[in-house]
Amino acid sequence: MCSLKIPEGGPEKLVGLDFECECGRRHRVEVRHVSVGSGAIRNVPRVLGELGLTGRFAVICDKTIRPIAERRLFPVLDGAGIRPERICFEKEGAVKASVENSDELRSMLPAGLEFLMVMGSGTMNDLTKHAATVLGIPCVVVATAPSMNGYTSSISALSAGGFKTTQRATPVAAVIADIDIQKCAPIEMIRAGMGDLLSKNVCNADWRLGNRLKNTYFCEVPQQMTRRQERYYLEHAREVGERDTEAVRQLTEAIMNSGFSMAIVGESSPSSGSEHLLSHYWEMQCELHDRPTNLHGAQVGIGTLIAAEVYERVRRKSADDVDIEKARRNYRTAEDWHATVRKHYGVLADKTFEETTLKIVPWSVKEKELRILKSNWEEIWRDLGRFLRPRAEIEHAMKEAGCPTRTGELNISHEDTRNAIRYARLQRNRYTILDLADELGWLEGWGEELTEEFAG
Repeated sequence: MCSLKIPEGGPEKLVGLDFECECGRRHRVEVRHVSVGSGAIRNVPRVLGELGLTGRFAVICDKTIRPIAERRLFPVLDGAGIRPERICFEKEGAVKASVENSDELRSMLPAGLEFLMVMGSGTMNDLTKHAATVLGIPCVVVATAPSMNGYTSSISALSAGGFKTTQRATPVAAVIADIDIQKCAPIEMIRAGMGDLLSKNVCNADWRLGNRLKNTYFCEVPQQMTRRQERYYLEHAREVGERDTEAVRQLTEAIMNSGFSMAIVGESSPSSGSEHLLSHYWEMQCELHDRPTNLHGAQVGIGTLIAAEVYERVRRKSADDVDIEKARRNYRTAEDWHATVRKHYGVLADKTFEETTLKIVPWSVKEKELRILKSNWEEIWRDLGRFLRPRAEIEHAMKEAGCPTRTGELNISHEDTRNAIRYARLQRNRYTILDLADELGWLEGWGEELTEEFAG
């Protein structure tokens, strides 16, 4: 267990963090400035000057945020004598977070820009951060909703040809989050941020599970970061759903810390596990069938409840229930999995199977993993228990905040709910509780029960 004491205070206290960790990696926060607070947007000119960002730049937003930019951001810049290019990225219908749209956005930018500034939340943040990374120039974010944790992360979550991907991105130079703007975001977006944050106990348990059984990389520090505000928003969930200023501030700081937790280790595992795979599956199905997508965090929240329930069901088992001979008889070949992927991922099957293939190991390797599990059952579960929270506690907080807790509330069908539980794990080379439950022969039997409970 890492003994590092993370500095107390908000995310601004993590700026400049740089140390050699007991996990064997060097952890560095590369974001140079974070402002979270009432009236923070007035700091934008000063922050640009302090960071040496004084050249030609463009402010990018979508048609929904443009009126807010014209009312809140541009007068601040005009007052400081700053005249950026103004780019409104508009599409027919909702703008999707895709590599293709990021490329289109980049094609709209005038030559000679020295940095980009984006005003928006999840989709526009990912599109602009990716464009800035490709161009090799800095990016500044003026956040408008506490809806997701990507502001301070080193990734952009973008689909490519309809397949959900995690694109490496240069961390932004600065994030400015004015709580007066954040708390006025659509309430569904605030609740989505709550749903995304509540997943951190599950994804860190998944990350640790993979480490224990497969000896993959793991570090304690990200979990320390994401636990900083967790008690607050669990106990003040109703205030989150009511746009209370302090609750929204705490939520905003928490999503910034969550982004940092990914950035310092260079991967998304600390903030993305089985619950995110469920969400990705539902989003990919929407794209495949040309249906409107839901807010990412809203889906992740429901995915967290499903994953937490699977964890609790597995935990109620004992080492005696780990039937290695049965697992051997049911162990599937690459050909078996390829057929399954083709059935459930359609035109995205080939791309999906590239990831699935990375998860397939010879039975001799899998047997060794399961014997480690069986021999160390109680100790492993005590270890994982450090990260997990009871499903009932998570669900209570979600209901208090007004978050959706059943897939039917998001127009996700019984079929897509069932298939996500069974097959979402195939889209990433990431070991989760869904993999373990399937390998031990339990997930198939639970699939219908979980679908009936969570489809709603």
